Amino acid sequence: MSDEEKILAALERELPPGRPAPAGLVRDLSPVRPGLSTGAVLTLFAALLTGITVGGGYLLGSRGMEAMTVAQVMILAALGTTMVVILGLAMAQGLRPGSKVLVSVRWANVLPLLGFLAVAALAFPWRWMPETFGHGWGCLKEGLYVALSSSVGVVWLVRRGYITNWAGTAGTLGAFCGLTGAALLHVMCPDQEATHLMVWHGGILAGGTLGGLLAGYLLLRQR
Repeated sequence: MSDEEKILAALERELPPGRPAPAGLVRDLSPVRPGLSTGAVLTLFAALLTGITVGGGYLLGSRGMEAMTVAQVMILAALGTTMVVILGLAMAQGLRPGSKVLVSVRWANVLPLLGFLAVAALAFPWRWMPETFGHGWGCLKEGLYVALSSSVGVVWLVRRGYITNWAGTAGTLGAFCGLTGAALLHVMCPDQEATHLMVWHGGILAGGTLGGLLAGYLLLRQR
């Protein structure tokens, strides 16, 4: 018999059906803070991504936007919107045990990276220049700073729910933070070339996702 079954059996013995709960037990109960709805999580994710991208582009420059075609901007906007919806749904269901599973958490954690790599490979030109390839270290560092900064705005979500899959939920948060870093770099970075985007900008998404998964596994081991 599991611990939950033992507790339930003990409660049934102490509180048979139809019998009021003891006054002392009622006084010890504390109200449960309601969690965020799916719509609220989606709105928060969309607001964070939009705010970081637009605000960062305004403050730090938008040379990347100027280097892209209208079609490339539209494709990236569609990709970002789709990934925000997928990650938001995965996050919302991860905060509420027993909620309806709309997306697979495992797929939600890797789809942003896979989608970004596919778009970079198919929608952007291949003009690899070895002499400038190493400049991508600057992009990687800036993107990671943005990803870490955005994590401050979403970590408090963990306190608004009851998480059972720590690794999956942390991976979702990491993937979203990596998405914000890659999105801002796309606005700022003028080197809109497939190899650069896949290695350096895609590295931010990969690092965010792996970092989130690792943090989730470490939290799970401590519990």
